[in-house]
Amino acid sequence: MHHLNELASPSRDSEGLELEHANLTDETVACLNAEPVHRFKKIDLSANPQLTTLPSGTKFPALEWLKASHCTGYSLTTVAAIFSSYPGLTFLCLACCGLTALPEDLSHSTCILEYLDLHGNKIANLPYSIAGLSYMKELNLSGNALVDSAMIALAASFKASTQLRHLFLANNLITERGALTLSRGLSTKNNSLRLLVLTGNNVKDDGCAAILASVAMCTLHTLRLDACGMSDDASRALAAAVRTNVHLRSLAIGRNQLGNEAIITLSRALEDQHGLRGVTDLDLSDNHLGADSAVALAAVLLHNSALLRLNLGGNNLLVNTSRALIALADGISRNIVDYVSLTISLLYGQNLVGASRAQFIGV
Repeated sequence: MHHLNELASPSRDSEGLELEHANLTDETVACLNAEPVHRFKKIDLSANPQLTTLPSGTKFPALEWLKASHCTGYSLTTVAAIFSSYPGLTFLCLACCGLTALPEDLSHSTCILEYLDLHGNKIANLPYSIAGLSYMKELNLSGNALVDSAMIALAASFKASTQLRHLFLANNLITERGALTLSRGLSTKNNSLRLLVLTGNNVKDDGCAAILASVAMCTLHTLRLDACGMSDDASRALAAAVRTNVHLRSLAIGRNQLGNEAIITLSRALEDQHGLRGVTDLDLSDNHLGADSAVALAAVLLHNSALLRLNLGGNNLLVNTSRALIALADGISRNIVDYVSLTISLLYGQNLVGASRAQFIGV
């Protein structure tokens, strides 16, 4: 990619322009109006906080990829201009720009946008027009201030589009009400979502249960419900999702309030999973697992041939109980999966890969 001092004579085969940390202002960026620049397909304007607008009169008809993260001078007007000026844009990153809202009309001209990254802003609600971005494959809204009403537009997007594959909603202000709304969108027949991240939203048991119920009916590959306020009351929904959705491979439910009841119920669902069908990566870290959980998980390790990674870190009661460690060690030693393939994390930074009973207990 070219830099600012190379704009006078960019090579004919160049497709990108790198202007990250270039101390651009609205005046200096006027150089982008130079005719040769119009053929660029990729431009990075990131980390130019004094930049508040786009170059006047510049359309960039060939532009496909635009990154302008940490451009904190951008306003709602600037964002609206981006959506209306670049009809061929497929990738747009406006992360950490301090945005509090999005333009009401997002889809009138930028109709082929596939990747939209808006993480780290202060957006509380979403325009209904976001459902009109029918080519969208990945949407990152993590680290904003999204409230429950924002889920109405997202739920509508599942009904309007079959393209959305990855949805990141971590660390927002979504509660059980928003989760219920989102789950209704996930339950639509045309939903083809593969990854859903709800980490750090206080959706609690009812919200988690609703999401898990919708997961049971779709082809989701990765689900993150860590730090969502989930307790043993959601155990049946958790087990049902694992048992019903044969596509689910990665499940993160750490940093919740799950205890023995939830893990025993979940383990029964995991015991029957074999080969290419079943969860391969399970995060149970920082819960309230005890010896009974370890015994249940040992049975999973004995019969399950799908599980390859199990994170139990931060469960102090489990780690400090000899009965729990012996049960897990026995499960590992008799596991039908090749030892080299199985990784279990008990303590932060320490993994057990195909550990023998003596090695396991000695950790």
